[in-house]
Amino acid sequence: MEQNINEQHEAFEVTQNIFFINENGELLLLQHNNGKWLLVGGHLNVDEQWKEGLIREVREEIGITDFSIERILEFDSWKHKGVPHCGVFFLGKTKDNKEIKLSSEHINYKWIKNEEEIKELEFWIPKLRERVINNFRKIQEITKQK
Repeated sequence: MEQNINEQHEAFEVTQNIFFINENGELLLLQHNNGKWLLVGGHLNVDEQWKEGLIREVREEIGITDFSIERILEFDSWKHKGVPHCGVFFLGKTKDNKEIKLSSEHINYKWIKNEEEIKELEFWIPKLRERVINNFRKIQEITKQK
C-alpha cells in the first residue's frame, strides 16, 4: 500500500542547528558527552514551529535566551540509519559568550577563532567538520560586507 503525502512527510526528521557568532566573530561549538564536537541545535518536535523549536534548543543546550537569528546559511538532506533527515543551518549572534550553561548532554564548549582550530577537533560525524569550515568562511565573508 502506498503512503499518502502526509505520511511521507512525517517520515522525515527535521533538525535545526545554529552557527553562533559572538561580538568578536568567534564561533561556538559544543562537545558532546561522547567527546565529539557539534553545533548548537537538534530535532524539531512534532507540531513545533521552526522558530520556537530553535529557541527551545538554544535555551536547553546553552542557556542563552538573548540572541538573534540572522539568516539561513544552508539547507541539506541526508539519511542517517535509514531515516531521511532535513537540516536547516542558521546564523545567529549573541553577546552572552560568558553565560553559557551547558545541558547534561554536553561536557564542554569552545569559542573558535579560526579555521585551524576547527581542523583540530573531532566532530560528531566527519561531514560536519567540512560543513563547519565552509560556513565559518561564509560567515567571515558576510561580516566583512557589513
